[in-house]
Formats: sequence, structure tokens, C-alpha cells
Amino acid sequence: MKRILTIVVTFILAAAAVGLTACGRAAAIPERTRLGITDPDEMVFIKEAAMEEAAAAYEMDAAAGMSVGFNGESGSVSVANPGRKLIRNVNLSLESKDYDNFTSSVIEKIRVLGGYVENSSSSSPSVSSDSAYRYARNMNITARIPADRLDAFVDGVCAESNLTYKSENVDDVTLQYSDTESRKKSLVEEQNRLNELMKKAETVEDLIKIEERLSEVRYQLESIESQLRTYDNQVDYSTVYLDITEVVDYTPQQEATLGEKISEGFSGCIHGLGRFFAGLFVFIISYSPVLILLAAVVTGVVFLVKKKSSKAQDSKAQDSKAQDSKAQDGKAQDGNEGDGKEQDS
Repeated sequence: MKRILTIVVTFILAAAAVGLTACGRAAAIPERTRLGITDPDEMVFIKEAAMEEAAAAYEMDAAAGMSVGFNGESGSVSVANPGRKLIRNVNLSLESKDYDNFTSSVIEKIRVLGGYVENSSSSSPSVSSDSAYRYARNMNITARIPADRLDAFVDGVCAESNLTYKSENVDDVTLQYSDTESRKKSLVEEQNRLNELMKKAETVEDLIKIEERLSEVRYQLESIESQLRTYDNQVDYSTVYLDITEVVDYTPQQEATLGEKISEGFSGCIHGLGRFFAGLFVFIISYSPVLILLAAVVTGVVFLVKKKSSKAQDSKAQDSKAQDSKAQDGKAQDGNEGDGKEQDS
């Protein structure tokens, strides 16, 4: 009985092992059949080759600078090019209602981000000369910002002001930089060879020729190194040109509607009248001594003219009365003579 049970258990275990083996082979058949492969070793080789090809393609893309990421602050797509030499220049025209605080904030941002102000100029019209021009202050700043912090700086200053114009230029100098480095390497090798030849020079003539060529090579090396430093500075520090203008109202970003145009026109008219009367009041107060003197002179002239005119009218009236009295006397005499003639008759 025990022998029968042992045989049965052995038979069951053997059947289970055969079934598992068959299932494993059946699972591998579809992929090999689809690819037309009959040898399992060949299938493994193909998989390994495909993995190596994918890894090589990934390395090539990374070397070409094709990795893509997202800028967390602005939400825009940015392309990382660690192997490229890119010079970025940005032009910004900004408007601000709080001119003093905004310009101070811009300069502080430049300092905090590790940049520096390369050049700046400002215009500040006199406030007392004309109240209509006291919002016409302007500042131009040329700033150098680390290239990896340029976007943060641009987003920061635009968020605190009204952007009216923006342009960006990217100059790829990778090839020029590579060619310059190659020239530098060749000149360094030539310099080393010339130094070795100078040690082995046997005649003064040879020594002079070597020194002349060595001087030329050193001069070219200095020029190339200066050019490379310029490239490095322009690549590492982007240039930002800022034009900041103080305004009362921001320039609209889009076409205004009819109602907005009417409202802006009415508001501009009110402001214009206010500036006119304010300027008139300032003019009257400022020139009051002259105006008082002019008023006195005009009053005197008017008084004299009126007095002279009054005298002329009185004289004319007197002459007219005299003529009237003479006429009346003449008529009276004529009447008396007529009465005398009638009595004689």
C-alpha cells in the first residue's frame, strides 16, 4: 500500500514539473515567433543590443543638448544646452507709477542675483518749472545678470511694472569658441616646440628667428585668450537693457473699447483743465508784482484818456452853446429890424 502511494505521489510531482516547463516555453513562443527567431540565445542577444542602442541614443541626445525641462517660476519650457555657448541680450521698456521705489528695487534685484550695473543714465526735469512735466523722469540701465538667473530677473521686474516692449536676441558662438580654442591649442604646441628649438639653437641667426616667431605666437596667444575671456563673460553674464519711464497711467496692453476711450478722454480733459488752472494760478502768484505794476499803468493811462476825452467834450459843448447863442442873437436882431420897417411904413 505504501509503495502504491509513493508511486502515485512521484507520478504527480513529475507531471507538475513537466507542466511548468511547458508553460514557460509556451510563454516565450509568441515573441520569438513574431520576430522569426527560433534560438533563445539569439533572442537574448537582440534584447541586449536594443538596450545598448537605446542607451547610446540617450547619450547622444544629452551630448547634443536636447534635454527638455520646465521652468518652475514662469511655467515655460526651457531647453538645457550645457554644451552650447549662448549669448543672450534682452531689451525691456517699462512704465512705473512709483518711479523712485521701482528703480531702487531694480538695482537691488541686480545686486541680489549676483549681477552688476554696467551703465546707467537718468533724466529728471525740474518739478517747479511746469507741473505737467513732473512725471517725465526716465532711467536707462545696462545690467549684466548671470545667465542662469536671467529669466528670474526679467519675470521679477515685469511683475512690478507695466511692460510695453520686450525683445531677446540669442547668439550661438559655439563654433567660434571651438575654433578659437583649437587655434589656442595649436599656438601653445608651437610655442612649446619653439622653446625646445631655442634650447638647441646653434647660431645667433637661428636664435633671432626663433625669438621673433616666439614673440608673434605669444602675441597671438594673448589675443586669443582675451577673446575667449570675452566670450566667457558674455555667455556667463547676459546683458539686459532697461528703459524705465515714470507715468501717471499705464499704457493699455490692448485696444481700448469705445467706453474706455470716452472715459480716458474725459479724464484727460479734466486733468488738462486742472493743470491749466494750476499753471495759471502759479503764473499769477509768481508774476504778481509785474501784474500789479502793469495794472497801475493801465489804470493811469485809462484815467488820463478819459479825462482828456471829457475835457474835449466839455470844450465842444461850450463852443456849440456859443454858436447857438450867436444864432439866436442874430435872429433877434433880424426880427427887430423887421418890426422897425413895419412901423416906418
